[in-house]
Amino acid sequence: DDAIGLGGDRQGRIHGHRRQAGRARLAGGHRGRQGQLETLAQRRIARLPAPARPQPVQPAAVAAQRLVDPAPARLQARAQLGGYRFHLSDRVKASITPGGLLSIVAAPYMMCAIHPKEQNMAKTKSKTPKGKSPAGKTAASRAKAPATAPGIDIGISASDRKQIAAGLASFLSDSFTLYLRTHNFHWNVTGPMFNTLHTMFETQYTEQWTALDEIAERIRALGFAAPASYADFARLSSIQDGPAVDGGDWRAMVQQLVSGNEAVCRPAREVLEIADDADDAPTEDLLTQRLQTHEKYAWMLRSLLE
Repeated sequence: DDAIGLGGDRQGRIHGHRRQAGRARLAGGHRGRQGQLETLAQRRIARLPAPARPQPVQPAAVAAQRLVDPAPARLQARAQLGGYRFHLSDRVKASITPGGLLSIVAAPYMMCAIHPKEQNMAKTKSKTPKGKSPAGKTAASRAKAPATAPGIDIGISASDRKQIAAGLASFLSDSFTLYLRTHNFHWNVTGPMFNTLHTMFETQYTEQWTALDEIAERIRALGFAAPASYADFARLSSIQDGPAVDGGDWRAMVQQLVSGNEAVCRPAREVLEIADDADDAPTEDLLTQRLQTHEKYAWMLRSLLE
């Protein structure tokens, strides 16, 4: 029994020494882990961009203490870092306030800093009710009312502008119909006069296309919408579709273009009289130029038939 008792005491002392040695190693491991985390935190802070970097943490200003939190290991350290808040990753975060606590998780991946002013702005936005400003105004009340366009006052009465615009709309429809007919004959003419007429028709429809824009813009300047669909042109035009012409019958093509150019001139003169009475000089100038052009085209085409 005495031998057994002495053996038991000896075995107890051996286990006690082993437990003490294990505690010492564990304490040393925790101290080593704490030092690694402190160094890692300081390195992460030092890598921040210069504008967002807080004052560096001095080793003397950091008092580390192990938390009773085995997984993951964490540190608490007091530091004066100007109130910066650090986000290390989705599961690693640290908060620093003046004279506050720096809490760091053991495995940081990335660190960025947010200035205190930005934190305050984010808090303010989060507290603002949806649809209202900080002052209590709704978004609808803050929206500015759309500015209304002033009325047209170019020295021509509204009734005269309306009458002139209506006449120009008919003139534009006639001009567009003539343009299509001229372009059609440019594509489809054949026979011994092909080269002459193909070139002449191209010159005429190119010039007519440019004029269409000028007429439409004058209608808009008077305050009205310009016709811009085939249905509008068919309704307003005085030029009716002529009989189908075979490509080799160049004389029939020329005859239709002579009639078309003369047809455009007749309503143009009527609008010109209205514009003259209303002292609408820009419209008078536009129609005068168009009359001169279409009368010249009619003359040149008619000469081919004589």
